[in-house]
Amino acid sequence: MTDGISSDSGSWIVQAWASGGASTTAPRPVDRSADGGALLQAEFILCTVAQMNYCADAGEASRLLANRLRQFLGCRQVAVGLRNGRSAGCKIRGLSGVVRFDAHSNFVRAVQDAVEETVVRESETAWPPRAGEDKTGAMAHERLVSLVGAECVASVPLRDQQDRIIGVLLFVDEPADGAFSLVSRHAAALASCLTAAERNHAGLLARWWRRCRETCLTWRGRGMVLAAACLLFLLALPMPYRIECSCEVQPVTRRFVAAPYDGTLEKTLVSPGDVVREGDVLARMDEREIRWELAGLNADRARAEKERDAAMAGHRTSDTQLAELEMERLTLQIQLLEQRMKNLAIKSPIDGVVVAGDLEKAEGAPLTIGQTLFEVAPLGRMVVEVAVPECEIARVGRESPVKISLDALPDEYLEGSVQRIHPRAELREQASVFLAELEVENAGNRLRPGMNGWATVTSGRRSLAWILFHKPWSSLKQMLAW
Repeated sequence: MTDGISSDSGSWIVQAWASGGASTTAPRPVDRSADGGALLQAEFILCTVAQMNYCADAGEASRLLANRLRQFLGCRQVAVGLRNGRSAGCKIRGLSGVVRFDAHSNFVRAVQDAVEETVVRESETAWPPRAGEDKTGAMAHERLVSLVGAECVASVPLRDQQDRIIGVLLFVDEPADGAFSLVSRHAAALASCLTAAERNHAGLLARWWRRCRETCLTWRGRGMVLAAACLLFLLALPMPYRIECSCEVQPVTRRFVAAPYDGTLEKTLVSPGDVVREGDVLARMDEREIRWELAGLNADRARAEKERDAAMAGHRTSDTQLAELEMERLTLQIQLLEQRMKNLAIKSPIDGVVVAGDLEKAEGAPLTIGQTLFEVAPLGRMVVEVAVPECEIARVGRESPVKISLDALPDEYLEGSVQRIHPRAELREQASVFLAELEVENAGNRLRPGMNGWATVTSGRRSLAWILFHKPWSSLKQMLAW
């Protein structure tokens, strides 16, 4: 092809390409001879593509292409239609000789129908049809010829490198062979230039949307859309909303065993964790001090009795009465000490387990009356205290189902429902929580006070999306101070 290029023509092409289309040289009429046609077409395409690269958007590039094709081919009218996607219609973006046009006018509508007809046919279309060409499927072209009184109308689809139709060129009063010859040789270059103009000057959202649509037209894109649809379906499914909480086993009631009087602890017979029955001896008080006091009081009483007898013998009535009163006082003290002697053994008031009271190291130490020695709790039923986080307490109510797993019994689960919720929050492990309680049966006395574990509180049903994202959304709202 370079053999037939003259030095003047070659320099003009190089200058047009290097200047990026800055040349204002008007396109020359097409030379339909075999020698000059191909050269002039290449020269025209190079100059046109260079100028289209400087267009602000796809509309300006379409108008430029329409005007230059009209001048180059010498036809009556040229229209450029572009598609927004493979399945979208073809929209008129440029008409030769005009900057703005009425999209609802009869002429533009007829042109619109003709270019869309070409997209449907996916091939060059002309009216009157060329020799041997099928006449069916070109009704829009026929109507356009009748509307404008043209001799012929030809339209050519523009295909990109992936053989996708991105637009259509329509020529009025141009022999079909001339239009087809030009576009068939350089369709890929024109299509790429128009596509680049539309992509480069579209907004970020528009480019993103176009890329998504193009991706959805591929098998991979369809698979991604199907996967996204399945994911959205799963996210919309209602699921039980479960709140994970720490829990602790506590006795239903507690009985405190205190020192019955001031004295000395002689011996401790139980330790925390021991199971006891009602009446079992937990500890013993030292009786030595009581015996010493009792011996002294008996001696004082005997002396007071002697003094009374002497006063009665001497007929001293007042002394007799004083001695009797002293004897009565000493008698009461003796009875008190004798009662203490009978209660040296400290016994359990109920059946249960010793929760607190490790006094082995306190044997021989003095005790004061009312001092707590032991804590005994029954084992028949236990209370599980569930620490519900403050942010979740609004979703927990009475009768909310609870499933409990204790660290000491990892293979067993306890089930129940919330029976009570403390009205005031507590601070546990540096977190504000509300305690929810439920009673459970202690079959086989396997549950012991102080056992820890995890509880799952079920709070109705929510969509999977809400379950996964409501906490991050709440945190985001707090950060933004909404």
